[in-house]
Amino acid sequence: MTKKLTKIVVVIWNDAHALSDSWGKFEVKDHKPREVHSVGYVLKSDDVGVSIAQSWDSQCNDDHALFVPRGMVVSEELL
Repeated sequence: MTKKLTKIVVVIWNDAHALSDSWGKFEVKDHKPREVHSVGYVLKSDDVGVSIAQSWDSQCNDDHALFVPRGMVVSEELL
């Protein structure tokens, strides 16, 4: 194995979400971002955002990678 992923973080970030699943009149239900907590191995973290992966293997392949733009990140905490 050439690359070792050792940093694991929890990223708390604000996400968009649907207010309804069909046609209807707008009602104020949850008119704010939804706070999401994601945990994973750090692939890259910089001014642009943070990319984490759920898993990685002995050939340095990552699985279920997630990118969160920096403007959506509330916090990033090393575990």
